[in-house]
Amino acid sequence: MNKTPTLTQKQRDAFEKTLQQALREAQTAYSKKRDEGHDIAIQTLAKEHGCESLVAEVNALTENLATATAALEEKGFELSGSTLRLKWNPPEALDQAYEDFIAIYTQAERDRRDEIQEALNCAWTISSLTEAKALIDTFATAQ
Repeated sequence: MNKTPTLTQKQRDAFEKTLQQALREAQTAYSKKRDEGHDIAIQTLAKEHGCESLVAEVNALTENLATATAALEEKGFELSGSTLRLKWNPPEALDQAYEDFIAIYTQAERDRRDEIQEALNCAWTISSLTEAKALIDTFATAQ
């Protein structure tokens, strides 16, 4: 009867360590091959589905977008989605022109707000319903 030698604990640990190393190497090779396969599959399928010209067009548009975005930023603007706005800390002249425009554009509403605020501050001086109604009517017709 042939007796098969058994592994010692030290031999078993070394055997397990060798298998773990082989597994790591196999996993690395598999991951690398899978990544390569992914890239090749995407390129092959895109070609089969006639996407080459679309990819070229998207690449060109992306490059144009980057160029236009940089030009906007150089002028003090930024595009967020489809919303154009001043970039943070724009050139001083642009920032001042923006503030001046907003001041002119909102002048009537700002004046009305200030008049109503003043009336509110002095509301305690109104002593009759007639005076109160006249003041309210003034603001109602000023809209």
